[in-house]
This record gives sequence, structure tokens and C-alpha cells, in this order.
Amino acid sequence: MPDEETERLRRVVAERVQLVSQMTRLKNRIHSVLHANLTPPYNASLFTKRGRKGLEAQPVEQDQRRVILRHASELAVANSN
Repeated sequence: MPDEETERLRRVVAERVQLVSQMTRLKNRIHSVLHANLTPPYNASLFTKRGRKGLEAQPVEQDQRRVILRHASELAVANSN
């Protein structure tokens, strides 16, 4: 049976793995929506403050923009943890 410190570290690692997986899923969904709408490639990171402005400026339908921005907001919350 592992000691308390080992158990704590296992929980921390498991939480981190879940967080990274969630962030990857959100980024993939954003890329998927952009790809489905045939948007031109963005030449910088989409997942920075500057990239967020680029996401907001993408030429997509309003419902698709809402999806992109919702995922971007979820990603910002995940990054703040």
C-alpha cells in the first residue's frame, strides 16, 4: 500500500493528464470547425491572446463562431488552472 505522499502525487499526475487531454480535445475541435469551414491557415498560434482575436475574425457563420469561441473560452479556463 503506497504512503499518503505517493497517493497525493498520483492524484496530481492524474489530474494533470486529464487537464492536458481536455485542452488537446478543445484545440482539436477548434481546428476541426475551422477546417470544415475551409478557413485559410492562421500563421500564428490560435491559442494566445492575439490568436483569440484571430479566431474572432475568422470568416465563418455565426453559429460556428459561437462554437469556436465557446471552446476557446473553455480552453482559457483550463489554462488558468
